[in-house]
Amino acid sequence: MKKYLSLVLVLLVMLMPLMGVDAKKKTTTTAAGKKVNFYVFYSESCSVCASLHQYIETTLSKDKAHNYMYELVDLEASNSVNSNLMSLVSDKFNLSEDSRGRVPLIVIGEQYFLGFSLDTSPEKIVNAIEKAYKEEQDDVVAGLPDGSITVADKNLKEEEKNSDTTGLIILAIIGIVLILIVYSRGKTKEA
Repeated sequence: MKKYLSLVLVLLVMLMPLMGVDAKKKTTTTAAGKKVNFYVFYSESCSVCASLHQYIETTLSKDKAHNYMYELVDLEASNSVNSNLMSLVSDKFNLSEDSRGRVPLIVIGEQYFLGFSLDTSPEKIVNAIEKAYKEEQDDVVAGLPDGSITVADKNLKEEEKNSDTTGLIILAIIGIVLILIVYSRGKTKEA
């Protein structure tokens, strides 16, 4: 019996660090040294958006000097929640009526860019990522309500789901171990 109790205690001690894992990826304020949210409002039918995504996938994501600095957050503009959020971003940056609804709309920290061009945009994007990463900047998009929740709240809900799943797995393991102990204890008494 002492052997099984020791096993349960060892398992609990090993699993305790997992209970405190912080899976949160996104924040509403970018402190120096934390990943920057790189928001892209796009449309599936937009060829310029496709060029931007190709640049991100083939060049920026492979750039070891910058790829650890940002987290890409793609927001399809035809989705009603994302469309409302894009409208709030447009209000925040005082975009003209002609510019509202245009994609791609890129937001990094406190900066935004409309459109994408391989000639000039990559440098602007990298500079914005570096600036937001090195300085403490507000995450403008995460700070805006998109109807009932904010982008940061969405991520928190994902984190809560991840934490709930981890907790359930841990409880299941503990339950199985306890059942095995009780079952084996009953077998020992019968013999």
